[in-house]
Amino acid sequence: MAGFFASFTPIIVALLAAYATVFLAEDYRRFRDGTSLAAALAGELQAYLEAFERGTPTLEAIRKHLDSGVPLRYMPPFKPPSDPVYDAGVARLGLLGPEIARDVAYTYQNVNAFRVAYSNMTKTYLKVETHIVLGTLDGAIAAATKAEERGKLALKQLDVRARARYRIFS
Repeated sequence: MAGFFASFTPIIVALLAAYATVFLAEDYRRFRDGTSLAAALAGELQAYLEAFERGTPTLEAIRKHLDSGVPLRYMPPFKPPSDPVYDAGVARLGLLGPEIARDVAYTYQNVNAFRVAYSNMTKTYLKVETHIVLGTLDGAIAAATKAEERGKLALKQLDVRARARYRIFS
């Protein structure tokens, strides 16, 4: 009987080693994919936050202009850009963990809400009454502010995740 178990011991050890190797390799691959996704999203998000930081005062100035009763004479049309990194990685947000995924998705949805509101305003400001333009502008400012606030938190989280080191038992 001892000979029987002795002959199966190497097989069992080999199967356990193969299982552990496959498990660790997959875990490391997912970690590496999450790290690159976090770094890419951080870059894209940082660009948006810098744009909002510069652009929000302009939106506030437009609001003051409209509040003074002077209509807008010209606003260049705005075609909303795309989010290539977010669009390519949205299915993999889970690799970042639930908190980061939540804050990133929230930020991007507010970026999108800003774009829709601002684009709509640039298309309709000459055709509608001033109070409608002001309402749309307020929506754009609110979305930009929310994106900027939550985006700063998401950016910090993404930076930490992008710089994290792989640990086997984390």
